[in-house]
Amino acid sequence: VTENGSAQLRYNNSPKLETASDGVDITGVLSASGEVDATTRLTVSGASPRINFTDTDTNYDSRVNADSSVGNLAIDVDINSEATAPAFVVNVQGSEKFRTKSDGVDITGELQADSLDIDGAGDISGNLTLGGNLDMSDNDKVLLGTSDDLQIYHDGSKSIIHDNGSGQLLTRTNQFNVNSADNTEKLIEAVQNAQVDLYYNNAKKLTTKSDGVDITGELQCDSLDVD
Repeated sequence: VTENGSAQLRYNNSPKLETASDGVDITGVLSASGEVDATTRLTVSGASPRINFTDTDTNYDSRVNADSSVGNLAIDVDINSEATAPAFVVNVQGSEKFRTKSDGVDITGELQADSLDIDGAGDISGNLTLGGNLDMSDNDKVLLGTSDDLQIYHDGSKSIIHDNGSGQLLTRTNQFNVNSADNTEKLIEAVQNAQVDLYYNNAKKLTTKSDGVDITGELQCDSLDVD
């Protein structure tokens, strides 16, 4: 014991516990059969710092609880040794949010990340809402239908909509337009309950009408059969 200083407890002349101005310093292993209560923080340091738990509970090997009124934080972490049970569970305010399982992890609620990199397949049973672009490489396809009947992709030179199903490729709209890539020229325009227009170099050449068609310019054909 040192006046105005520390007090030491030794084992075989080796210091094991020493008081300090901010608490105590322990050299070696701290073993506790009950709770270890740190009112501020518990710091473990060293070359390979770790906290080991041994629990006689038949359901859990160990349990770590963290509770704070700051930001309404309440975390309960259970490490489970049973083969059929999860190994790691995180509860926030009494509600389970994170659970490991045999094939990965199960998250209850929202997963928010600045970026997400999935090397394998993704299985989404609910709706997928995108706030940005869906960026795909050449020959990566959007597959629709149980048998991938409708495929949309770019093969490096062409953009392809491939309908491989037994039914129709149906476009439903009140007005249908096909424009040039730079959107400066009309190619086809179709209007519900009205005409269909075909263009050449942005000039209308054929228009359907109630009693037939209207052609602007020359009609050239190998043969003409008028009933």
